[in-house]
Parts: sequence; structure tokens; C-alpha cells
Amino acid sequence: MAGNKKLQVWLPVLFSLVLIAGMFFGYKMGNKNGEKVFFC
Repeated sequence: MAGNKKLQVWLPVLFSLVLIAGMFFGYKMGNKNGEKVFFC
């Protein structure tokens, strides 16, 4: 199906964007307190 193929393309892209955003916000929040926080 075309819809399934589109989902297979966008799922890793969305996942990587969420992961990068989570790491960025975690780093900024940790930096504010003087320590680095990473969400793994």
C-alpha cells in the first residue's frame, strides 16, 4: 500500500526529530541547574 510506504519513510524521521528535540531540551534544562541531563 502507498500509505504504508509513506509511514515507513516518515516514522524514522519523526523518531529522530523527537529524539534530537528531547536531547536538546534535556541539555538546556540540565544546563540551567549547572549539570547536564541526558534522556536515553
